[in-house]
Amino acid sequence: MTTSSFSLSFTSGGLYTREAVRYAQRLVAGLSHEQIKTEIFEQNIFQVTRPSSIKRMYSELSRRMHMLTEPEYTLLAEGSDTEQRALLWVAACRQYPFIAAFARAMRERYATYLRDMPVGEYHYLYEQLAAEHQNLNTITEATRSKIRSVAYKMAVDAGILTDNKAIRGFALPPGVYDILLHSDGVLYFPG
Repeated sequence: MTTSSFSLSFTSGGLYTREAVRYAQRLVAGLSHEQIKTEIFEQNIFQVTRPSSIKRMYSELSRRMHMLTEPEYTLLAEGSDTEQRALLWVAACRQYPFIAAFARAMRERYATYLRDMPVGEYHYLYEQLAAEHQNLNTITEATRSKIRSVAYKMAVDAGILTDNKAIRGFALPPGVYDILLHSDGVLYFPG
């Protein structure tokens, strides 16, 4: 077993589509990440009630937005809902190796004509990852359940899974495909 660990902070929320688009629009308008941070905390542009929620949301969004290239966050700011969700899925996969492994597992199942991602397969993936990443063995059962719940929710929000865990063949919108063609991004989608 290795001692490397996975960041699991994604359990604090889903894709944050609405908030991420607002963040990206500000980047496109020329604001720096630091200026956006100031707006978030001083003007509460996400309209979140609790200060701890604002801090957590900003932390997650900032990390994910740093995973996107300028063309990617520009398309996030200006694209369709499908394009936005696809790019946010890519950002989450780049930021969280656990989510990337989940995405690759769904892609592999889809490629072998297994068109669902049952909880048993998820548990198998988790145990494989836990053999390599010690922190996955030390978390509580409640946290494991939360990780599973949020991973599935993010995939559903991205349009990759249905609510009943069926994997959707995902045809990347042309604008997203063109941007992701020469990066790792296309590897996170089935089909």
